[in-house]
Amino acid sequence: MTQIHPGWYPDPAAPQTHLRYWDGRAWTEHVHAQRPPYAGPTTPDGVPLSGWWRRVGAFLIDSVLISIVASILTLPQQLEMQRTMEDLMLRFESEIDSEAMPDFGAFFGEYWAAMRPLLVWSGVVTFLAWALYSSLMLRWKGATLGKLAVGIAVRLRDQPGQLPWSAIFARVLVQFGVGLTAVVPMLYVALSWFPLLDSLWPLWDKRRQALHDKAARTNVVRVR
Repeated sequence: MTQIHPGWYPDPAAPQTHLRYWDGRAWTEHVHAQRPPYAGPTTPDGVPLSGWWRRVGAFLIDSVLISIVASILTLPQQLEMQRTMEDLMLRFESEIDSEAMPDFGAFFGEYWAAMRPLLVWSGVVTFLAWALYSSLMLRWKGATLGKLAVGIAVRLRDQPGQLPWSAIFARVLVQFGVGLTAVVPMLYVALSWFPLLDSLWPLWDKRRQALHDKAARTNVVRVR
């Protein structure tokens, strides 16, 4: 006679709704409700994938945190730009009041010169903040604070466990690397469409992966 190993099996009294524990010799009194099979997409080993709106909610929470940090770190540049803009507007208004023809070319040239340092520094600081925050949280908890709040996490698609640094770096670089191009503002503007495309990609991807997930071979999964 074949020995049946101990474990949870369909309850002989209610096989469709409950599981009962078999101790290797007889049925025990331990039962629990059987979860219906998950009908949505999963990882290869059956873990349910996160929906798009959960990912959006997590990103919004994380974005608030990063925005606060970036605003504090770029405060000196913001104040300097504000002073420069005030001087520029006063000179522009004085030219109008004197009925002289304002030099619009010079005005916009000075305006861009005042904006450029803040744009560059904001892009670099924001990238570094996202990179450090995401890397440490994904390595330590497998999720950022936003993801933990909405019940999702990140794992390799083909196997569970702690994310390797190689996957984390690939994920962060593809997701947030556009911020580094702020050192060349025209390139930054030219690539401004990429983060939107990356965030929308899971909507039509059969594996629900964003482009940064594909680069890192990860999936965002539901943990509750």
